[in-house]
Amino acid sequence: MKLINYHEINIYVNVIDDQLRHPDDQPMIGIVLCKSRKQVIVHCALWGMS
Repeated sequence: MKLINYHEINIYVNVIDDQLRHPDDQPMIGIVLCKSRKQVIVHCALWGMS
């Protein structure tokens, strides 16, 4: 599996949240799913994290 750059994911989450979120929406989260033959890994990025 590839190494995930959490900083890059958080940048995307923050930019999309700032640009597209409606005032009534909750803050966005980013979810990355990685699957190999032997395992499944879930990575989560929250808005405002650095």
